[in-house]
Amino acid sequence: MRGRAISPHRRQQLLRIGVAAAISLFGFNSGAALATVVGVLIEVPVMLSVVKIVNSTRGWYEAGATVRQRIASEKAGD
Repeated sequence: MRGRAISPHRRQQLLRIGVAAAISLFGFNSGAALATVVGVLIEVPVMLSVVKIVNSTRGWYEAGATVRQRIASEKAGD
């Protein structure tokens, strides 16, 4: 079964519920409440940026694999 897309408004609601739950469970000054906010607001955009960079440099990795295969086949032919 495929998941349905979540609307941006619904995502905001879920984020607010998660932050409110963390603050109510662990207290306003706790590290867990801070991690809940930091994880969503900083970690996710950073990871998306890393994925974009890796996807844009895919040719570098593929070129390196080709070179390694060629070197391995030359060594096997010796």
